[in-house]
Amino acid sequence: MSPHHPDQGFDLQPLKVKVTYDTSFKFIFAVPNETEAILAQLLNDLLCLEDEQKIIELSYENVELISERQGGRCLILDLKVKDQQGKTYNIEVQRRDSDPILTRAIYQSSRLTTEQLGQGQQFKALEPVVCVLLCNYSTYPDQSAVRVFKLVPFDLKDHEQRQPLAFKNKDFDPATHPRYTQLKKRVTEAEKSLEHLSIYLVELDKKDSSLSDHQRMWLKFLLSSTTYPHTPIDESKGDEMNEYSDYYFVPNNASEQTMQRIKEAQERLHRFAADPGKRDLYFREQLERITYNSNMSDAFERGIERGIEKGIEQGIEQGIEQGIEQGQLLQLKTTIKNMSDAGLDDEQIALFLKLSAEQLQELKALDL
Repeated sequence: MSPHHPDQGFDLQPLKVKVTYDTSFKFIFAVPNETEAILAQLLNDLLCLEDEQKIIELSYENVELISERQGGRCLILDLKVKDQQGKTYNIEVQRRDSDPILTRAIYQSSRLTTEQLGQGQQFKALEPVVCVLLCNYSTYPDQSAVRVFKLVPFDLKDHEQRQPLAFKNKDFDPATHPRYTQLKKRVTEAEKSLEHLSIYLVELDKKDSSLSDHQRMWLKFLLSSTTYPHTPIDESKGDEMNEYSDYYFVPNNASEQTMQRIKEAQERLHRFAADPGKRDLYFREQLERITYNSNMSDAFERGIERGIEKGIEQGIEQGIEQGIEQGQLLQLKTTIKNMSDAGLDDEQIALFLKLSAEQLQELKALDL
């Protein structure tokens, strides 16, 4: 019985569904005509967007960027939206540390900038691009969970770049800068140009006491999960939600609008987890990620095919002698542990790795 397909009984097995997987995240935040208000509230609260920066409405954009040059790289984003002012937001969810995340964000932002202009259009037609990185891991050792990177000028002598030079209109006093009146228009244009690129890095695994209540609330939701079918848990642990527990995420002083959007987000997570087809997609994504994260090289896969089918049947020690190296076995044990930590039971793990129940238990007990 395959754990993948709901018609074969998979929907009867408990599965922990986490918000930050692609399939669940997009169901909560990226369904046109359903989730715009939830996503807008998340961005407004998390990035502290107020006044003219606040997102009033947004529209979902095509996430696939085709290279115009032969041999160029095609780029597929997690989530791309545009607000009422024409500003583009690229929201990326990162569960593991792979490519340098800020380098990746710069590349994505440059592609989103260059695609805006058509032939004959002037550069002043460019609109700002904002990249939001939601990371399940830390990049910096401090406790700041949300930081923003922007373009600012420095004096060449300021080698450590600790004090930006004046570059905004408010920085210049006409009394001490006689040419300001003459150059005010250019200063305004330069200030606007430097606002074209912003990168927000959100490190979800940090406990940042300086965050606002609304920021902490959304971070807690992004790190949450739900198990379906529901199983009793210790709610004091705060790592799952098996009912619409508004009190868990929303502080007493939260705005009515934020409370409503958080509730809607929770409800969508539960709807996703209760849908057999969506759980099947989520399960497949889990297995793909586990396989990828375990770095199964061709040699390792050959070890699985030859060693697991033959070596384990003849005993682990004999299997090692016949070609399964100890390091490969350790990788396999790591894969089994990752799958177990992700909420898969022994039957599901054995089916995915094509092992018997006895072989799986022998591997789990192996001391390497």
